[in-house]
Amino acid sequence: MKMFKKSIMLQLWLVMTLLVLTTLWLIGFVQTKVLEQTYYGQHINQLTIEGQKVVNKVQSGENPADLSTLSHILGLNIMIVNEEGYIQECRGMGMDMSPGTDVDVFGHHGIPWGKEEFEKILQGEEMHYIGKNPLIDQDVLSVALPYQAPQQKGMVMVSAPLAPITERVSILQRVTVYTGIGGILLATLLSLFLSRSVSFPLVKMNKVASAISRGDYSNRLNIYREDEIGVLANTLNSMSQEIEEKISAIERMDNARRDFIANVSHELRTPLSVMQACNEALTDDIAETEEERQEYLESINQEILRLRRLVSEVLDLRKLESGNADFSFYPVNVTSLIHEVTKIFNTVALKKNIDLQLNLEGEVPDIRANKDKIKQVFVNLLDNAMKATPEGSNIKVGMAKANGFVKFEVKDSGAGIDQNEQQLIWERFYKADKSRNRSGFGTGLGLPLVKRIVEAHGGQIWVESSPGEGAAFIFTLPAVTD
Repeated sequence: MKMFKKSIMLQLWLVMTLLVLTTLWLIGFVQTKVLEQTYYGQHINQLTIEGQKVVNKVQSGENPADLSTLSHILGLNIMIVNEEGYIQECRGMGMDMSPGTDVDVFGHHGIPWGKEEFEKILQGEEMHYIGKNPLIDQDVLSVALPYQAPQQKGMVMVSAPLAPITERVSILQRVTVYTGIGGILLATLLSLFLSRSVSFPLVKMNKVASAISRGDYSNRLNIYREDEIGVLANTLNSMSQEIEEKISAIERMDNARRDFIANVSHELRTPLSVMQACNEALTDDIAETEEERQEYLESINQEILRLRRLVSEVLDLRKLESGNADFSFYPVNVTSLIHEVTKIFNTVALKKNIDLQLNLEGEVPDIRANKDKIKQVFVNLLDNAMKATPEGSNIKVGMAKANGFVKFEVKDSGAGIDQNEQQLIWERFYKADKSRNRSGFGTGLGLPLVKRIVEAHGGQIWVESSPGEGAAFIFTLPAVTD
């Protein structure tokens, strides 16, 4: 019951219903009074016209019998009063007085006015009265007019029974009342419908807002309106979706942070364990010969280099992901860049008997890039290709123009990458099948770093591979335009 009292639907319905009731009551009251005054005014005007006819007959000295006939025809009471206040003639409505009958109207309350009003009538003022006439014992509508005969002056009072007039007014009043009641019922239903149309969306919004407060951001409002309620519903939907997306992003970031810490800890543990083992071997004189000691020292040096590379890649990746990487871009000749990079790997290729092939299709425009970062991309991709490609095979490096971009490709002859892994290799610390990394010294940050560098240059990178057919890493970079 308490909730019902606080319901906005009930409040709106009560306010609108009371407003409609008050408005209709005022309209009905004013309309009734206006109709009543208008209707009575019309009859007063009509009686005035009929009374003027009587005045004309009296002033012309016509036979009083004509007044009786006129009274009968018009259904009126005609009373002639002389200037002394005596009734000279009275015809109609059950009150007939013979000519010359003198009755003091003031003494018998024959007229509703006092002597002051009577004097005003004699002086030419017209008056009307609605009420009871004691002489004829009826409710009447009376109009008094002055007359000026050759021998005397006086007043002509014409009266009509009020019952037919009040009956018509009552009919009009009943019609107004019935119309008002119908209007009230209709307005009540309409106000109920309107209050429901306002309150129901608010109830739905409250449910969605409550769900949001509980951490459920999946609910949406199906409210299609073009008013403020519709705008509010759309805003709530957008807010819910935005919160859901941000919470999901925060959860992903938190999971990524935990995974990152776990992966870094794991990657640090391995080289530290190796260095500790080598250091203990040297300290405990396990290495008996100089050659063995040099091998332990070389292992320590390799792990130090691995740690340095890991830290460097973590820092670079962090800068790229946070948007704080500050690159300077300038035109770079890609042909000389590729020759420069492949030259680094020629020695390794010769040792492994790998044919390092360059496929340069025609004249290729310069790219607008940071040379050191793009060189880092090629070094990383070629290093992975060298690790994945078995001895006696080949690695192809190519480039070509492609609709305002320069497309680069590094293709190895390794075991390939399974379809299920082709999206995972871009994630931090993910390592593909060991058959692609025979040395086992990868950090798992190389490809994510490569992807961020390419994207920071406005390019794209992807892999095309099938198991047993090698893997082709393809990326595009914007060409320099004239």
